[in-house]
Amino acid sequence: MLPVTVKSPLSSVSPQPSIIVVGLGNPILGDDGVGWIVAEEVKRRLDETQTGFPQSSPVVVECCSLGGLSLMEQLIGYDRAIIVDAFAVDQPAGTVFTIGIDELPDYSSLHAASVHDTSLQNALVIGKTMGVHLPEEVTLVGVSSEQLYEFSEELTPNVAAAVPQAVQIVLNLIFTGDTK
Repeated sequence: MLPVTVKSPLSSVSPQPSIIVVGLGNPILGDDGVGWIVAEEVKRRLDETQTGFPQSSPVVVECCSLGGLSLMEQLIGYDRAIIVDAFAVDQPAGTVFTIGIDELPDYSSLHAASVHDTSLQNALVIGKTMGVHLPEEVTLVGVSSEQLYEFSEELTPNVAAAVPQAVQIVLNLIFTGDTK
């Protein structure tokens, strides 16, 4: 009998990209859409340059409207994640900041009555408990926002003015790992 060589279908698949950028929010709720706008501009700039990354390891840019478990599913298989979102914080509108996932307040108690959603921190714990490959490094790029719940496809002026700074911070995180 001749030896049989079986080629795994996975052996011909190129490796998963190592970085994902997720624009989080709702593009029809005013400033809540800033994450999408920043992500779309980052994607446009990356598509223009295509420098710094081998073909087998591009950066993936996605937009997502849901957090918790749905967001965790988007992060599966990546080593690093950069999430861009609007935040209602005690900062002037348009302030751009970065924080690590470990610095983000855990709002798990707000989801205690729902089995369908949880905080991102809990979702990441659940995924890792299940053995899912999730990013070790999750950085959030936040934009302090004014109008998060009013129907509009337009950003307020201060938030719109912050988009270029947020884009540059995301690109710096991608290429150097630094926010400067």
